[in-house]
Amino acid sequence: MLRKVILLLSLLGIVLMILFYFYPRTLRQNLQDIIDGASLGASLVIKPGIYRENVRIVNKNLSLIGYGVTLRSAKENVPVLLIKNSKVVLEGIRIEDAFGRCHSIESCASGILIVNSEVHLNSVVIKGNANVGILSNNSTLRLRNCTIFRNSGDGIDIHNSYLEVINTNISENGWHGLFALNSKVTITNTFLKNNKANGISSKNSTIDIRYTTLIENRYDGLGVIHADIDLINAVITGNYENGIFAYGSKLKIRYADISKNKINGVNIVSSTLEALTIHVGKSQVGITSRDSMLKLTCVNVTKNNKHGIFVLRSILEIYDSRISWNEEDNIYVLDSYLKFVNSSLKGSKVSVKAENSDVQILESVIEGNDYGIVIMGNSALKLVTSQVIKNKYGIALHLKKCGFPWDYFHETQRKLIIIKSEFTNNKIALCPIERFIKE
Repeated sequence: MLRKVILLLSLLGIVLMILFYFYPRTLRQNLQDIIDGASLGASLVIKPGIYRENVRIVNKNLSLIGYGVTLRSAKENVPVLLIKNSKVVLEGIRIEDAFGRCHSIESCASGILIVNSEVHLNSVVIKGNANVGILSNNSTLRLRNCTIFRNSGDGIDIHNSYLEVINTNISENGWHGLFALNSKVTITNTFLKNNKANGISSKNSTIDIRYTTLIENRYDGLGVIHADIDLINAVITGNYENGIFAYGSKLKIRYADISKNKINGVNIVSSTLEALTIHVGKSQVGITSRDSMLKLTCVNVTKNNKHGIFVLRSILEIYDSRISWNEEDNIYVLDSYLKFVNSSLKGSKVSVKAENSDVQILESVIEGNDYGIVIMGNSALKLVTSQVIKNKYGIALHLKKCGFPWDYFHETQRKLIIIKSEFTNNKIALCPIERFIKE
């Protein structure tokens, strides 16, 4: 008899444990009741477990601490957690499995919706939501030590907000890792990988990026329109289109490795770029520019499959840099201006290809190329106190007599001037020599 009683009690205990795990509302107070009853500024420690409910925090100031707590959606087409007109700290909570679609900002299957609020997320995981992981409008949001992954839309989507992200993983989301519109963003020591669109995407925003990695995103590592970007100590590699794409933007990049991106390392249109101590390599083109202004100092652009640098209708200034071992051209300037100072050009089929452009090269070394410099169309050249060494052709016009299949050099008054420069061990130094003015 006693054995039967013990067995029945054991079975009852197992049933209660199952109910407690899968249906917490039936056996304990739900989170919404706890939050509604909390006083202003309360700090609530939530009992570990899985909570299947959609929680609203409206006009509240409180902290929720929930290590071992998972909050899952119970309703379709709504956020798992709504924070509105509040100041909230979340710590240790998992927010996941919103299901349904987006019909409006508050009728959207997102992980967290934040409206007109200030929110701090510490060690929070946001995973597997049917739309956006975090959606923020007109709010301040700070994330530290968080994980945002495998959401079907953007990992984080902010509008008219301030966002600070520190030591966070934003990966494998179904669209952008982070999207910012009309916002200010600071990102530090964060990892954005394998998102199905851009790692970071923004429009009309200001973004500061520090010690951050953008890797293997489906489109661009960083893709921005009308943005102000300050990037320091970043690794941008293996993205399927551009490492960086910018339109109508201002970029300042320092101490960055931008390599192994499928198309361009950096691609800017109608933008300005100031770069210091960056490495750009192993893409189709290292840096591409259209209708832009670039100032590159102490850069290393190397081993790209086509051009090291290609610019169209742009102003390009390069100082104290090394542009080398790019497959076709180290630098190709078209309808542009190039100033190249105290730098080196090595190991390419053509080190500088100038088409309808103005080129000034000062105190630099051009070494070991098939063609050191090729002058095409209506171009001008000024070479000052430089060394042209061990090239098949040191400087050549694009003429049949200089080894090209057709003539492409216009008879103009534009000058090809060489001042105090040294030509050593070239097979042909100048072609044709009579076209150049040596001073």
